[in-house]
Amino acid sequence: MARGFGRGRRAIVGAGVAAILALTACGSGEGQEAGGAGSPRVPAPAAPVAASPTPTCAKTSAKEALAAAMPKVPTVEGDREWDWDPENAFTDDYDPCATLSWIPVGIVGPTGSSPYHVLLFHRGAFVGTATKTSQAFSPATERISDSALTITYMFPRGGEANAGASGKATSTFTWDDAKQQVVRTGELPPGEDSAAPVGEAGDATPSKGVPADSTPITTIRPAGQYGSETAVIVSPSGNIGCDFSADSGGCGVKSYVEVDDGSPFGPPWWFGLDGSSKPEIGARGDAPYFSDRSFPAQVVAYGQTVHYRNYVCHSAQDGMTCWNADTGHGVRMARSGYRTF
Repeated sequence: MARGFGRGRRAIVGAGVAAILALTACGSGEGQEAGGAGSPRVPAPAAPVAASPTPTCAKTSAKEALAAAMPKVPTVEGDREWDWDPENAFTDDYDPCATLSWIPVGIVGPTGSSPYHVLLFHRGAFVGTATKTSQAFSPATERISDSALTITYMFPRGGEANAGASGKATSTFTWDDAKQQVVRTGELPPGEDSAAPVGEAGDATPSKGVPADSTPITTIRPAGQYGSETAVIVSPSGNIGCDFSADSGGCGVKSYVEVDDGSPFGPPWWFGLDGSSKPEIGARGDAPYFSDRSFPAQVVAYGQTVHYRNYVCHSAQDGMTCWNADTGHGVRMARSGYRTF
């Protein structure tokens, strides 16, 4: 059952990304053995049922687990200090026997857009907050299995007031027994990263130099009258693409163009990666080569890392990360938002 965050709230999760639901069908029948005429039917012997393993349950109550976890939750974020309110936290979703359960904690005297932290527990033991920093608005959660849950965060898009926030980002959090930690996939609000010990699946670590597992980009647009040869790539969804040449390199997110911020130069959606510092988002007047249908760009499959000269990109289901291997600066891009580094 989906539950909202806050005292006694129930949430309806709105998925910000597409999901695949696997359906399985199973049939069952009863075996009977008939005797002669007039003989009663005798049920077939039932097959022995193996005993289910008893889950390891903590003896810690929700109140005790929360009290032990709260000293590890930061109260200072940048220039803000939060007064967390564990006394009024909604604890119905905490389960000392579950592989993964959670308790959301808000601040004292919350408003509609006040911050929340989602505390994650593995069989009653606190394993960290779902995100590094607290998130505004009351997120919605849904359990999808004993070891996995989804959290949908809300956020205001560019130019929106908190009251009219329409942005949504959904992440799935799964307990990984092999790694003994929570692994996150999906989207997060702009500028947010997963918090330790929560790890992110399938993501490359940007740094100076070209990664050893990176493969060269093979789709190269030949040099023409107005420019040098250009490597062109797109994400599998086609929403994120990049142009890399000897002269310059950059990437853009097409869906950002849909948000009009009133700028006379057009909406910001392009990131230049050839500078010596963190890239900034900006407008771009001309169309990039990766959007030219007459010369299809190379699709970078999820989990793949590619490079051209000193530019590197890693594609993942929850976005694409591209950076300049000479400077180590770049950007992580997703439909829900971006983070430069």
